[in-house]
Amino acid sequence: MKQNLITIIGGNGYIGRSIAKHAINRGFNVNCISRSGQVKDGSGQSHWDKKINHIKGDALKPQEFKDILIHSDKIIHSVGILRAQSDEQYVQLNRDSAVSIAKYVDELSQQDNLARKFLMISSSHYPPFMKRYLETKEEAEQIIKNETKLNYVILKPGFIYSAKERWWSSPLKGPVDLAFNIFGGKQCSNNIVKFESSISLNEVCLAALYALESEEITKASLFNNDISKYAQMYKEKHNIIFTV
Repeated sequence: MKQNLITIIGGNGYIGRSIAKHAINRGFNVNCISRSGQVKDGSGQSHWDKKINHIKGDALKPQEFKDILIHSDKIIHSVGILRAQSDEQYVQLNRDSAVSIAKYVDELSQQDNLARKFLMISSSHYPPFMKRYLETKEEAEQIIKNETKLNYVILKPGFIYSAKERWWSSPLKGPVDLAFNIFGGKQCSNNIVKFESSISLNEVCLAALYALESEEITKASLFNNDISKYAQMYKEKHNIIFTV
């Protein structure tokens, strides 16, 4: 197993791709597993992207990239879909893909007796009329907690914004935070939406790296306050300066 080798399942997505960028900049070796195995269309290829090992793979069939997982000491699951075409799609992408990766990594770790850290990107809220998004994420969380022996960390951020990666997300930060201040994280009537405060994409990425490196953070679920705290600690440790 190669130390400091991160494999990101869903590495072409909004969060996965950004974690990969930060990881490369911090000197990690990075594998990105995606259905295409290529750089996301229209994103171009930056200097850091050229350092990533892009691999084609199906998150529901982790045995297809067993050799990659065997040699990885850190695995991230960042697959997720907000607006699914069916309930089955929510279940497959948000729950089953995370569970299949987690259980397979757990199996490998028990076979070779090597410690691997598994980090899942989940959520603490759901957008309007998308309750199944959070439900399927949390179903995966419970299975990972109760049916594996993994050293896991689950990030549960609120609305993630980034002026650079998703320009339209920044204007939504204000309304989201206002709603959170009014409802205090409670669910609105009829379970239409559950509000949580917003958090920057960079904070989520740096907190993920901090959690993967930390020996103290284990079998933990991290919400906004923890994510912001650990991101700040990572910034100070590595003297990182950036804008949101």
